[in-house]
Amino acid sequence: MNKKEKVYVIYDKQRNMNYDEIIFFHDKELIEYSNDIDIVLKNINVIIVDLVKYSDILNICNKIRLSSKLPIIIIENIEYPVDDSILLKTKGMGILKIIQIKDENKSVLYEIIQGVIEPHMDISVKKIAIILPIYNEEKRFSNVLEYYKSLKKILEEINLNISIYFINDGSNDKTKDFISELANIENQELGIINNTPFISGKNLKINTRKAGTYIEAMKEIDSDIYIFSDSDNSFLVEDIIKMVNILSKGYYDIIAGTKDKTAEKRHISRRILSFIKRILTKPILPKGIYDSQTGLKGLNKLSVQYLLPSLSATSGLAIDLELLNNAKQKKIRVLQLPVNCVDRDGSHVNIIKDSIHFLKILIKIFFKIK
Repeated sequence: MNKKEKVYVIYDKQRNMNYDEIIFFHDKELIEYSNDIDIVLKNINVIIVDLVKYSDILNICNKIRLSSKLPIIIIENIEYPVDDSILLKTKGMGILKIIQIKDENKSVLYEIIQGVIEPHMDISVKKIAIILPIYNEEKRFSNVLEYYKSLKKILEEINLNISIYFINDGSNDKTKDFISELANIENQELGIINNTPFISGKNLKINTRKAGTYIEAMKEIDSDIYIFSDSDNSFLVEDIIKMVNILSKGYYDIIAGTKDKTAEKRHISRRILSFIKRILTKPILPKGIYDSQTGLKGLNKLSVQYLLPSLSATSGLAIDLELLNNAKQKKIRVLQLPVNCVDRDGSHVNIIKDSIHFLKILIKIFFKIK
């Protein structure tokens, strides 16, 4: 076994965990927690946080994330209520797992450590599809390329089984050629993961105003987690990783991002329109969801299977509204997650035309549920 593979354990000695018995194949370093703890993360593969106090867990996770993307495994007692808010409040990028351990089954911790250190040996590792709808981005392809490069770092720096899918929504410029060229170059460099190219391009024959890209992805892509994101570099990779961590935990089936309070460089007209939409859509959205239209969402496989048959390619940009309303009808668990966003110039949204279409879909949904 490679001696450079080391497990770093930060603990408060409150639980009866015999790490000499649990971690027997890897080097380990046990550090007792204090507020002024000095963390040295050289030649470390995974970090275990074994603390009882919530504020201590949050403090140490954010301290780690200031300098490292290393996987963090947080231990909870099975008899305590689950508190997954740590997934929302930890900043930075990296795998973050919360596990509950029974005294008689502590060996499960070692199995999780092995799966994190050697993900290619772990059949339980989830497949993650990042879907980027794209339309007539020839003039803004620099934004697309910059966003792709940020996403690519996930594969290079974090052990996640990720594939990226560009779904071309009937572009009539050179977007299709650009994506094809990018896929050829990148796949030659990165190769194939689990029989799936790291980057793929799919083309729709006509422009569907985004709805068709969602439906095509759900039909054709086999994945455990689906992340739908605008492709123009509006969002941070950090928020995508946060969505993956939360969905992997299993408490939510869908995560809907919201940029209403975080978007930079947003024109006043869009803020007003967003406010009006929130008021109009509140009665038909799941409890706690107030923004349906932000272009960053995550779904697990089961929610995709439930929702796909009820989605319509004629919904256009209102596909998000239709998806979340159907989730409400089927009692699917949905979380609203504030995400960082920068509104880019050159958006294809026609405020007047698309708002009228959105209103029509809203009325159609309203009368259907009535």
